Amino acid sequence: MSGSTARTELVGTDLSLETATWDVDAPWAPPRPGFTGRLHLGHETDVVDPLLMIDTKLTASMFADLKNLAAFNALANTASLHEAIEVADAGASELLLRLSVAELDGEPEDAVAGLVREAARREVRRLAASEIPIPLSVHQALNDINEPNTKGSAITELLTWLGSQSEEAVR
Repeated sequence: MSGSTARTELVGTDLSLETATWDVDAPWAPPRPGFTGRLHLGHETDVVDPLLMIDTKLTASMFADLKNLAAFNALANTASLHEAIEVADAGASELLLRLSVAELDGEPEDAVAGLVREAARREVRRLAASEIPIPLSVHQALNDINEPNTKGSAITELLTWLGSQSEEAVR
């Protein structure tokens, strides 16, 4: 499935954040994986889409912050950043507007790695708290994601594992 097809797959997704809470007056925080990932989602679609837009529901689950999630859903639900700004609620639209003029820092694959790494770590902590064993391949991928030569395969390994976890949660 192409990135543009995946972007339109979430039609009907509720992009409203009327019940979400966050401090919109807080100073702009230093870049976090979610921030950098969103930035590259809007600017580097040719690199990011094949990694994150294949399974948009899985990618959406990687955003812990509701404002980031709404911004991602707007991007995934439209064909362009401009359209995403138009359809998003006020908070996500403001965030997307900021991202549209922000300078890219780092490589798109690094941004994806940061987002995937943080999502995998959250899932590992959740499973560890339930005393559910974590596959050795996941631990290895969490190490490999930091190395340039193994980053791509580690991203794929962790995305596959996170996808299997979300499928198990549905059952």
